[in-house]
Amino acid sequence: MNIDKKKNLILFIHGFTGSKDTWESTTLEKRIPKYLEENAEIRENFDFDYFNYFTKLSDKSEKQYWVFSYLKNKIKKKPYVKLEQNLSVNVIKDKLCTDIEVLHKGYKNIILIAHSMGGLVAKASILKFLNEGNNRISGFVSLAVPHK
Repeated sequence: MNIDKKKNLILFIHGFTGSKDTWESTTLEKRIPKYLEENAEIRENFDFDYFNYFTKLSDKSEKQYWVFSYLKNKIKKKPYVKLEQNLSVNVIKDKLCTDIEVLHKGYKNIILIAHSMGGLVAKASILKFLNEGNNRISGFVSLAVPHK
């Protein structure tokens, strides 16, 4: 979104079945990132970015179709399309931590704004960093996160 390499980053994390579109609107309605960007002090001091991970509701018929296609392509010796699967919060947490350590290593402070399942991922990441003595995540805003 807005990566100018300031000292601080606000990182948005979507929830289950969400995506970057959770935070961006194609209509006239404003979402949280737009409100934050309108504030001159925040805009001058923070970059904005999104953490994205695969998440989708799937049903048995979709998986059965994939198995049938896989077997059919195997017989015809054709390549098959890999079935994307939802990952556990723990695996997504590791991906987020890696992104923060590699892609966002230049930031002094990182604030996570997370929705729903994204909040569970953020919380798990914060705990991992705290256990390692890493305190680069300086804030956490949770929106509709099932904390219990």
